[in-house]
Amino acid sequence: MEEWNILLSHFISPEANDRLLHYVVAHEAGHNWFQAALGTNERAKPWLDEGLNSCYDNRYSKLVNGAEGDLQIMKAPVTIQEATELLGENAASVRSDQPVNLSADKYSQMNYNIIVYGKTAKWFGDIANDIGQEKFDAAIQNYYRLWKFRHPDEQDLKKILEEAAGKNLDHHFAKLSETGPDPDQVRKGTRVAFPFSRKNIRETLSGKASHAMMISPAVGYNMYDKFMVGAFFTNITLPIPRFFNTWWRRCMPQVPKTWSVMQC
Repeated sequence: MEEWNILLSHFISPEANDRLLHYVVAHEAGHNWFQAALGTNERAKPWLDEGLNSCYDNRYSKLVNGAEGDLQIMKAPVTIQEATELLGENAASVRSDQPVNLSADKYSQMNYNIIVYGKTAKWFGDIANDIGQEKFDAAIQNYYRLWKFRHPDEQDLKKILEEAAGKNLDHHFAKLSETGPDPDQVRKGTRVAFPFSRKNIRETLSGKASHAMMISPAVGYNMYDKFMVGAFFTNITLPIPRFFNTWWRRCMPQVPKTWSVMQC
């Protein structure tokens, strides 16, 4: 957790690895700037510190870990950003997602992680892509210079971002009150996936295809036919269809164990 320039990391997840440890330490260290020096109201507007902090976490992860990712899904390396975006897609598909611009107490426990950290980090990334990374970085540096040891809100941040961009950013800030997937997250098409290829699995999970046709060789044995060689073929739909998505969210623990190190 973060507490006034003191770093305390409760790294207790059984899914822990060195890359995830780096991510968590970077996240907690980042709170020295986002929430300690820049004293936003973390209860009324948690996205202002957690989301911006997570945006920089994702950049750090890409710089340090590269293609190795922070987690593993089906033994394939994925980043925290890719994982939260996939979870966000699933939440949106069953209309259980929530807007970014809520107070902390209004979120479900799952959505607090998906929305406040993941969706907001992507939102900041979308602004950076729109206005350019250099202008975005200059804006955040100016935001810090003007508001350190004070209490900025979203309008103060918006004004500084717009000054750096040289244009109105209302369309971005309007998304803070919206639910559902972003247009660039809508999946279409089909791709072939191979379960024993980690690269292929990662591309499937983080890609734009809505259907993955899984193909793999199979070996079997019985007393009549002896050894047999064949193949199996199945279809996976992303995001997960409504029935299975709802069942998963009800039957699985409310927060995956990995997130025990993220909600801080």
